[in-house]
Amino acid sequence: MFIILITASTWFLSAQDTLGKTHEASPVQLERVRGRLCDRETGMKLDNTSLCQILSQDDYALYQKARRKYIAAIPFWALSGICLGAATYWGYEAISYHVYFKHTTFPYDEYEFYPVDDIFCGCFCGFAVLVSIVFFTPAITLTLDSFKKIDRVASSYNQKTNPVSLSFGPTRHGVGITLNF
Repeated sequence: MFIILITASTWFLSAQDTLGKTHEASPVQLERVRGRLCDRETGMKLDNTSLCQILSQDDYALYQKARRKYIAAIPFWALSGICLGAATYWGYEAISYHVYFKHTTFPYDEYEFYPVDDIFCGCFCGFAVLVSIVFFTPAITLTLDSFKKIDRVASSYNQKTNPVSLSFGPTRHGVGITLNF
């Protein structure tokens, strides 16, 4: 009876996890999705508190710097898009004046048409394209630099190795020897 009691207690109080639960203890693999770090397996974004816990202090500081650059690039993208939209509008006005008003005769002399001059619109279009390029340059530079730094943080974390340790003591399922790797 005593042997059955010891066998049953060691079976129920085993320090080892069951085979189906081994995925819970697996370390997180990080990847960059847009301007954030996410869990590669689930695709979930990691918040700042969990990143602060799993990253080294230098990697977390580099990640925060990269996030600031990514966020700083957003207004430049918006201004570049607005200027490109204005350039498209003025380019359309210049082309439509040139095509429609230059090649159409109006039979009614009592109506006076004051179309916008195609040269005027063409100059505004060219200026808006230049301003769009001026805003596009820092936007792409800041975005690519932030992506590079976030990728560096993710690869640094993913390549680190956990030290192998053997310990004896309390675990989730009782007392026993635990091998951590």
